[in-house]
Amino acid sequence: MSKRTHLHPSDLQGLGRLSIEAVTQVTHLVESLHHTITQTPAPLGAARPGATAGITGLVYRSIRGVTALVGGTLEMALARLQPLLRADAPALPSAEREAVLAALNGVLGDHLAASGNPLAITMRLRCDGLVLQPAAVADAGSKIAVLVHGLCMNDRQWGRLRGASDAGIYVGQSENIIVRRNRVFENVAGIEIENSNHAEVTENLATRNTGGILVFDLPGLPKVGGGSVLIARNAVIDNNTDNFAPEGNIVASVPAGTGVMVMANRQVHIQQNALVNNGTAHILLTVYSRDFSDERYEPRPVDILVSGNIYGRAGFAPDIPGGADLTSALGGDLPAIITDGRHQDLKVWDLQPVLSLGLTEMRQAFDQANPAVTVPDIPQIFPPVASLSVSLPKEMEARLK
Repeated sequence: MSKRTHLHPSDLQGLGRLSIEAVTQVTHLVESLHHTITQTPAPLGAARPGATAGITGLVYRSIRGVTALVGGTLEMALARLQPLLRADAPALPSAEREAVLAALNGVLGDHLAASGNPLAITMRLRCDGLVLQPAAVADAGSKIAVLVHGLCMNDRQWGRLRGASDAGIYVGQSENIIVRRNRVFENVAGIEIENSNHAEVTENLATRNTGGILVFDLPGLPKVGGGSVLIARNAVIDNNTDNFAPEGNIVASVPAGTGVMVMANRQVHIQQNALVNNGTAHILLTVYSRDFSDERYEPRPVDILVSGNIYGRAGFAPDIPGGADLTSALGGDLPAIITDGRHQDLKVWDLQPVLSLGLTEMRQAFDQANPAVTVPDIPQIFPPVASLSVSLPKEMEARLK
């Protein structure tokens, strides 16, 4: 079995190249500043950019020349040493090395790729830290499932995600997505699916976030019209963290105590989840209420199915306008399912009351609500519904078993 190592031979070459480039760029910067200071403009004139001249210019050119010579020599030496430093079996990268590489590529990835630096991470499909072979992906057919997360992290770090002022796991403007078996906690949004189609969010634990799982669709983006999202077999528990998103961020509007929130999406199925102890609501449906001019955009949640879920306590600390008044009027906790009333085609096949705020217009304020609680009419025989599952490549499925 190959051992895991923090440093590969090619890392020395990549780090050396970065160091030489850094010295060269700093030299350019200092010379430019030096030139600007010496070329004092007239009161109404502009600074004259350029390189220094005379002895000063010679000094800067010498520094760059020596740096380039050292860099070239170091590059050749390390290139020759690499075959000698490699073991017979290539060592596997350690988790610490991959975390550093992910952070480095998150900041300098474009430069690393453009300069051919061996520290650059190429585009590829991975599972549990291993690169999937092309043949494994080819066997999967026409669909590709990709796990996506934010900047500066890799797939080995996605298992436990915390502390994001946006989303712990974010997928945006994508197709054929699987987000499975992650633990997300202490974020504003635990998992966010945005402007995406054919997404399966299953078997995750979302806890101590502001909102556990969000399914959003926003106007004005290249891809608009999110939908066909399955949220199933997740544990969405204790998502009551105060919202700490920056002002203006779309998730800054998420009420603390939200389990699953659907805004302006089509065909979202919320099934077989454990929904427990979310202070505003286990399920919250709302329109996108900001101004927009995108004619492609549907701001309402449309064709929403809720069925087969397990419910714990909800609605005991509603973080919505008029929440305290609603609690007082209803004489206790609010229902587990809340809609602003502007949805279209909501099917609730769970024996849970639904609170509608009774809003009808897109720009209508919450203080104009006309709340009412209804008990859903559950069919004796459930009609068939479309399957929203997404297939993984065989090699990835095998690793998850």
